[in-house]
Amino acid sequence: MRFAIQDNLLGTKTFKESFALAKEIGFDAVELNFFQRNLTEGDALEIAEASEKTGIGIAAVCGGYINWIADFDEEKRNIAVEGVKKSLENIAKMGGEGLVAPAAYGMYARRFPAKRPLVEDRRILLDSLRRIAETAEKHNVLFYLEPLNRYEDHMINMISEGALYIDGTGSKKVKLLGDIFHMNIEEDDVAKTIEQHHKYIGYYHLADSNRKLPGFAHTDFKSFFKVLKELNYNGTLSIECHLRGETIEGIRKSLAFLHDHVK
Repeated sequence: MRFAIQDNLLGTKTFKESFALAKEIGFDAVELNFFQRNLTEGDALEIAEASEKTGIGIAAVCGGYINWIADFDEEKRNIAVEGVKKSLENIAKMGGEGLVAPAAYGMYARRFPAKRPLVEDRRILLDSLRRIAETAEKHNVLFYLEPLNRYEDHMINMISEGALYIDGTGSKKVKLLGDIFHMNIEEDDVAKTIEQHHKYIGYYHLADSNRKLPGFAHTDFKSFFKVLKELNYNGTLSIECHLRGETIEGIRKSLAFLHDHVK
């Protein structure tokens, strides 16, 4: 297992500063936050240089495109898909792991009356994923589909729902991202879900029950790491959360907490 942190949590201004600080704290890699913005070739070159100079890895890019891959608007959906494809190409150039994306975020919620028939949701999202899979395979990078909780998206809330889409793509380059915050809301038993669906999950986001730093609330990380060790998981676990006044010292404490659970 390797631990990463999303760069926007570090309070730095440049990629070089982010990678240098992440290394000093003790992380193995940096995840890049490109929410609702494209990852350009220039960005990729700067990120690759920052990684090379510091000697720590490039994890995934979270975002790197505009709109949503299951957008209600067909034009916006196609812009999102093409943006993902271009970012995957740039991720391959910089030596990154892959790209993280949900079906949508904040576009609709399952508690409202359906705006689009479920069968149409599935057709549209699967079409987007298959197109993305072609590019991921071409450039030998991964696309991570992230299930979000019911208050943030209406299409995919549980790991089991996401697994059906992974099967539908028929691609080994499309995996699920398991976000512990969302899983704590939606899954009956997080550890059991991981055990049952681990072949689909290629990457994890870490946050505590209050969406803050791991170790600062009441998420059961003990059972989470126990099942990961039993499954010999050797991928990336990235801190992706909100901060509530925590300093770099708080991030250090959170990483130490995570390392203690890996022992």
